[in-house]
Amino acid sequence: MQNLACMYFNNGKDTKNQTKFKEAAKWFRTLTMEDPMRAEPYFYLGQLHESGNGVIRDLKSAFQYYRRGAKLDHVESLVKCGDFLYSGRGMPSFNAGQRASIVQKKDLIEAFKCYKKASELGNPRGMNNCGLMYESGFEGTPANPERAGHMYR
Repeated sequence: MQNLACMYFNNGKDTKNQTKFKEAAKWFRTLTMEDPMRAEPYFYLGQLHESGNGVIRDLKSAFQYYRRGAKLDHVESLVKCGDFLYSGRGMPSFNAGQRASIVQKKDLIEAFKCYKKASELGNPRGMNNCGLMYESGFEGTPANPERAGHMYR
């Protein structure tokens, strides 16, 4: 069934056909219900919700799906989860003041944990993003160019 879902997903990407994406979303949802411990369908559902292909674009849902995949150590989900946490996309918002606009909450420490786990699993983007965070420092963690260099190797 996962191969069928992936076929619809890939065909949707190749043809930009929303019907194919809708069909992929249906099959990926079915897979998550049948086997909640299978990580890959969560990643694909995150992709669909992030892009708005086949489903309504919803960054909060995308983040939730990536988070589920990340909890199952799916490396691509870990990196995407880290990206969302780093940028604040899909996160709760707060009002930053009477003249300021709504600001999305970032969580750099959790983003780093996701990138670090992805890097430990051998993911190059996870390694690079860990290195960038080591290089500049974050939330009370001082910059560490030596560790950054190690991540870039």
